[in-house]
Amino acid sequence: TNPKIKIINLGPIVNTEFDDYAPTVTGDGKTIYFVSNRSGSKRTPHSKNSTDFWAIKKENRIDTVFNFSPFNIDETVDNDQLGINTILNEGVATISSDGKTLYFTGCNRPDGYGDCDIYKVVLDGDIWGRPVNLGKNVNSEYFDSQPSVSPDGSKLYFVSTRKGPNSSGNNKYEDMDIWCCDWDDDMDEWKPAVNIKAINTRGKDCSPFICSDGRTLIFSSDSHSPNYGGLDFYLTEYNPSTKSWNTPTNLGKPLNSNNDDQFISMPAAGDIIYFSS
Repeated sequence: TNPKIKIINLGPIVNTEFDDYAPTVTGDGKTIYFVSNRSGSKRTPHSKNSTDFWAIKKENRIDTVFNFSPFNIDETVDNDQLGINTILNEGVATISSDGKTLYFTGCNRPDGYGDCDIYKVVLDGDIWGRPVNLGKNVNSEYFDSQPSVSPDGSKLYFVSTRKGPNSSGNNKYEDMDIWCCDWDDDMDEWKPAVNIKAINTRGKDCSPFICSDGRTLIFSSDSHSPNYGGLDFYLTEYNPSTKSWNTPTNLGKPLNSNNDDQFISMPAAGDIIYFSS
């Protein structure tokens, strides 16, 4: 247990009786995007709240006091289900270091390859543009989700239930692995996804977050050791000289609990952590 870590619930402005999870914070630490099905989210065809992207801003990077209420980042009427927030479910996102490009999870969309795919959308002034599916090198007919983009934009980490060295390809959520794509400048597209087999297990390995140094990766797993219960946070570093990932280490208590802990995010300074539990 690390006594220097203090866990603070962000309180009733951010957290509600609905699902509030998967925070992603901008590099300056002043805007937090998260997923919620609270009131004000778009309604599904079954008249339930869908999961939408919400955001909240604050003036001080370290502050845990929010002076403004969260807002739905896309309230436009979207009859073709091709915007950011739709009547379908949107999930985990990652924001580029300049805060202008959002990579996010969109599920069951008309332009999707599988049940959930990863999309990219760019901010033009104050308005988000039209999302673009990242294509078949990233997405598959399986569940592809939980993206995290490196600070220089050259690597995209995400999870998938596709077949891999440690996964069966049965599209089961407990059988997730972490994958990575490199950006190809010449072709102007992502290269085919590669399984990070050094850190994946036979269990659930998910919610990767690449830190501001571009080589420290934090992720959640239920099958690495030690484990305090459910999904725990683990840290691994990439060694450029050996071109390999170090053995993951558990981040310990109080960050990890006896329940599921996942979806970690932090600003470039790395001095404050946001996560779901």
